[in-house]
Amino acid sequence: ASITERFEPAISWDQVARLREIWKGAMVTKGPLGAQDVVRAVELGCDGVYLSNHGGRQLDQVAHPLDLLVAARRAVGRKTTILLDSGIRCGADVAIALACGADYCLVGRPYLYGLAAAGQAGVEFVIGMIAEELGRTLQLLGLAGVADLKAAGEGVVRYGGSPASRPGDTGDFGVLQ
Repeated sequence: ASITERFEPAISWDQVARLREIWKGAMVTKGPLGAQDVVRAVELGCDGVYLSNHGGRQLDQVAHPLDLLVAARRAVGRKTTILLDSGIRCGADVAIALACGADYCLVGRPYLYGLAAAGQAGVEFVIGMIAEELGRTLQLLGLAGVADLKAAGEGVVRYGGSPASRPGDTGDFGVLQ
């Protein structure tokens, strides 16, 4: 059977509300496509949202999660957990996501490449490399740690998408200031 036959093609907000009634544990909604969806998820009792375009494989025509992140964070404040993935390849990408409001940044392909190349040792190498790159990025920004990065906010990074664009932005993608 095809994937469309195995899964419900659309989940309604009514279904999310019903799940919240049934499930008393932590609940995160994956795939909101705008700040309004993030607000709606929180209003329905979701503890967090997971911004993702599934690595661009299934939905490469929709906005990148980084394009939604700043508006989503501003819409719900710090009370809601925001997770983000899609296109995270290095420590600088993690820094951008965290500065723009993500609480957690998830990585997919890089560790899978490490796994394919060298098994567990490859995964450990890639995770260590991303952590080292994040540390170096923080040093170059003059920040002592991730808490300082989050406190500095999106003004400390420049991302080529719409949320962190400012007057005078060169439009470089993922270039740190």
